[in-house]
Amino acid sequence: MSKQPSIFIVGAGPQIATAVAKLFASNGFSVGLSSRSQDNLEKYKLLLPEGTRVALAVADANDPHSCVKALESLKSELGAPSAVVYNAGSLSISRPPKNLIDMSIEDMDQHMRLNLTSGFAVVQWGVKNVVPDSEGRSAVLITGGGLSLQPWAGWSGLAVGKAALIHLAKAFRVEVPDIHVATVIVCGFVDHGDPKYASPELAKDYWQLYVQKKEDWTFEVVRSRASSPMLEIQVSASPSSGVVETRWHSTTIGLMV
Repeated sequence: MSKQPSIFIVGAGPQIATAVAKLFASNGFSVGLSSRSQDNLEKYKLLLPEGTRVALAVADANDPHSCVKALESLKSELGAPSAVVYNAGSLSISRPPKNLIDMSIEDMDQHMRLNLTSGFAVVQWGVKNVVPDSEGRSAVLITGGGLSLQPWAGWSGLAVGKAALIHLAKAFRVEVPDIHVATVIVCGFVDHGDPKYASPELAKDYWQLYVQKKEDWTFEVVRSRASSPMLEIQVSASPSSGVVETRWHSTTIGLMV
């Protein structure tokens, strides 16, 4: 009897993360969730389909070591996952948000630690630990943002961190081409009335990335206001030459949310 596959999500929240967890659970996955609040984790657990096997682990995405510790805790309960998702992001370190010229070094350091360093820790752990499901599928997935493509004044800390995270994913793809590391870039406000940015609709992008055959791997999916709701970018990398070839499957993209 094959082992039940599992998905681990770091940066669990009520929108994208919960929708992704629901979709994977409905396809037979056990679910590991991690966020800063045990109370919130218990709430998200109740939103999953009845009978879902769930493990919870508290971690602060400002501390990459706590993220790794949480992943190890989830693994001890559910076994090695077939999918790992990094869904955290620093919307704003300060209130009100600061422009770069007014931002302290400490502010930027925190943005980079949450968006990039903890992302690195989670993706690296995922690359080392994911195991294929019974159909040979596995993936390490990242939630990106449209600000990584076009910054907004006052939100540049998040924009810079998310842009760095996208390049981190690309670097992993070059260095570890046998592991599907992919990014979903959301260029809009989630669950604010536009059906393209409804959590259940976005969750489908994560599932479609997961189920792709290796020869069809897509490495970036961009949800935008463009006439086509989804832009897929397929990248093939040659580690020996260092050449990365990008093929765009749509010609339009809305960069502004």
